[in-house]
Amino acid sequence: WFAIGAMWTAAILAMFGIYRYAERPADPRRRDTSGVADHDAEDAPRGEPRGARTMDAIPGGPPREYRGDRRHTGRSPFVGPSASDRAWSFHAEGNIAGQAVVGDDGTVYFGALDHRVYALAPGGEERWNRDLGGAVYSTPAVDGAGHLYVGSDSNYFFCLDAATGAVLWHLETEGDVDTGIAIAPDGALVFGAGEHVWMVAPDGTARWRFRARVKVYSAPAIDDDGTVYFGAQDNHVYALAPDGTLRWRFETPDDVDSAIVIGDDGTLYFGADDRL
Repeated sequence: WFAIGAMWTAAILAMFGIYRYAERPADPRRRDTSGVADHDAEDAPRGEPRGARTMDAIPGGPPREYRGDRRHTGRSPFVGPSASDRAWSFHAEGNIAGQAVVGDDGTVYFGALDHRVYALAPGGEERWNRDLGGAVYSTPAVDGAGHLYVGSDSNYFFCLDAATGAVLWHLETEGDVDTGIAIAPDGALVFGAGEHVWMVAPDGTARWRFRARVKVYSAPAIDDDGTVYFGAQDNHVYALAPDGTLRWRFETPDDVDSAIVIGDDGTLYFGADDRL
């Protein structure tokens, strides 16, 4: 019996090895990151002079991304309700940690800690949901071309068909994607994942990534000339040039997990764990 058991064990291990290392067809939805430009918090700041500029107007329409726009102003062109009557409610299977966003047709998108991202009709009925393989703390973003972008704790960033929830492409990030997503004027996506901030083209091509010293929970913001601002748990706020290189860093007494807000005059507003 011992010999028979040993033979079966060897056969099972061999079959597992064949399955594990056999060549598999490439997933056409998977995006390659081997050529991405890497930048680091230890790099010397560029410190180049920057001229005065006027902030662009906040676009109207529904809130497609975290706090409404890439500057995180949280402004709305609409007047809110005059009473607290509930229009509808929807029960997800997990806690909801991120913000909901709204498409041009009124569809509401949000993620939950049950690993799913949901799409609801304007009346609150579920249109679809998609399992992303890990808790969804990230606030999604939806563009005008019918694409929904969202990350999860599966260490992947996803582009979904906003109408059906089908995965169009996904990018491995080597860290939880927990932040909101800022959409640059050219459609590029900027978000935090683990210790990195990424810029990714709308087709899933990774343009660059910048590594802070520790975890990034702060949702990046983008100003009119393409500068990216974010905070990190290494007690710093960073400003990155549009190519991902370091422009400057500002040291704080404690972690910066809050999203940066860019005022109309270019002033940055944020909070830190030192209670300031």
